[in-house]
Amino acid sequence: ADRFTSITRRPGLEHVRRSIDQALALSFAPVKINCVVLKGVNDDELVDFVDLARERPLDIRFIEYMPFDGNKWSRDKLVPYADMVARIRACYPGFGALPIGPNDTSKPWAVPGHVG
Repeated sequence: ADRFTSITRRPGLEHVRRSIDQALALSFAPVKINCVVLKGVNDDELVDFVDLARERPLDIRFIEYMPFDGNKWSRDKLVPYADMVARIRACYPGFGALPIGPNDTSKPWAVPGHVG
């Protein structure tokens, strides 16, 4: 909860978790979770996020940290896409890319045996 508050600058992790559970209970599927990955901040949680989709139809979307006005962007905080894939594959060697649809805005990947 402390990490969530630090990253989002507001409390509410339990509210977010309950909201995800409620969306799934109402048959919203998949529920999309966006995660901006920051080196030294939350990059150690990549596999934890992947594991959220083991038994639930969650679409976990990892986003490279990008420069925007006011976000104090630094290359030192960047975790490149290829590094994220390699870290996940270290735990899940079968982690692989799925076909990209013509209107997709992200690159879909899956772990064999995971629901999401």
